[in-house]
Amino acid sequence: MQINLTELFSQTVKDVTIRRTLEMDQLEFGGEIFEISEPIKIEFEVTQLGEGEYLTQGKVEAALVMYCNRCMNEVISRIEGRFTKELNENIDDPENDEMKDYYKNSILNVKKLALDEIYMNVPMKVLCNESCQGICKVCGADLNQEACNCEDDNVDPRLAGLKDLFNERFKEV
Repeated sequence: MQINLTELFSQTVKDVTIRRTLEMDQLEFGGEIFEISEPIKIEFEVTQLGEGEYLTQGKVEAALVMYCNRCMNEVISRIEGRFTKELNENIDDPENDEMKDYYKNSILNVKKLALDEIYMNVPMKVLCNESCQGICKVCGADLNQEACNCEDDNVDPRLAGLKDLFNERFKEV
């Protein structure tokens, strides 16, 4: 989805609000593929600052199907990214190379802009709820659904040898 900004503005129009939805089934990020449960919404305002210069401010909303990091149950993760971007095709600055990915020759690539903001806001850790107990390390049971009878002594594996040493020594006492 692309928008030609020079065609959008006239002599009298200096601000334009744009609302779009992106229909996508999935999104690839960090080697993982995420399903998208509803259309991605992007809403932003474009202000013309000068010839070939624009300021965009807005937000992107997406709902990705992810998995809880503790119990591996499916979770709908709502992502909202807010952005402010200055678009200027007159500047040849190597630091602004990322801008050229979504703005070149007065054409704004709305899809690329939205996806970049989603990528920046994907959570590092997803939980189905704050009190999620996860899965048992021994039998793999979902501890949110059922209790298991596994022995969990919470011993750090690096110190397991010390535990065995203490058990042997103090057995006779």
